[in-house]
Amino acid sequence: MIKKNIVFFLLLTVFFTACKTKQQIAKPLTEKSPVDELIDKMQKAEPQFTTANVSKMNMTMNLQGRTFNVSATCKIRKDSVMHVSIQPAFGLEMFKVEITPDSIRAFDKLNKRMYATDFSFFEKRFGISVDYYGLQAIISNRFFTIGDKEPQIDQCKLSPIGNEFNQVVYESNQMNQSTQVNALYRIERVDLKSKDTNYTMSANYSGFVTLDSIVFPQKINIMATDKKNTLNCDFNISRVIFNNKIVFSSLDPGRYDRADINQLMKK
Repeated sequence: MIKKNIVFFLLLTVFFTACKTKQQIAKPLTEKSPVDELIDKMQKAEPQFTTANVSKMNMTMNLQGRTFNVSATCKIRKDSVMHVSIQPAFGLEMFKVEITPDSIRAFDKLNKRMYATDFSFFEKRFGISVDYYGLQAIISNRFFTIGDKEPQIDQCKLSPIGNEFNQVVYESNQMNQSTQVNALYRIERVDLKSKDTNYTMSANYSGFVTLDSIVFPQKINIMATDKKNTLNCDFNISRVIFNNKIVFSSLDPGRYDRADINQLMKK
């Protein structure tokens, strides 16, 4: 009887050991690739917020040799809406841009004109596929892949700069994209280049400081050109509040004359 118990105990031990070994084989540990590790560190270092209220910002814009220096504010509700208000003098709002994933509306309050379009405008005019999520990421110093709501990490590659592998490259059907990070894994530069046209765009970030407990660049430079037209914008951010309730006040389109946005681009 004792021998039978011993045999039975040995059989149970072998059975559970076999099951455990089988489970371990069925769930192997997977290691992250170098590009996955870099992007993971970038996303952990980037600003994390649901709302952002840039309440004090100076914007210098150079368009075809003409320079404009204005004050501006920007409100963002992540993945939902962005409002940019431009105040050239005395704190009076003269121009406002309301952006959603489906539409772009620019209001010239001085001349009572509204310019309405959607993101297909960029493809028609410049031959590039830009959407709300890419624009949001550029403004907020977050990692993205052009034309995608969520970054396509499995399609990204590493490209060295000097001796450091601190550049992530991505290729869509229409665009080549590169994203450079610094030693603290914060995005310092994004370059976009159209495959079929002369259009290029770059965004540079500097002056990283802690603003409302989140590390954010105080200086953002955005430059876009199609060789014939060049736009250069410098944003200097002085005050921003994150993750607070924001009220978005939209303008009434019925009070404005509708105008062609191509006319606005020629001004």
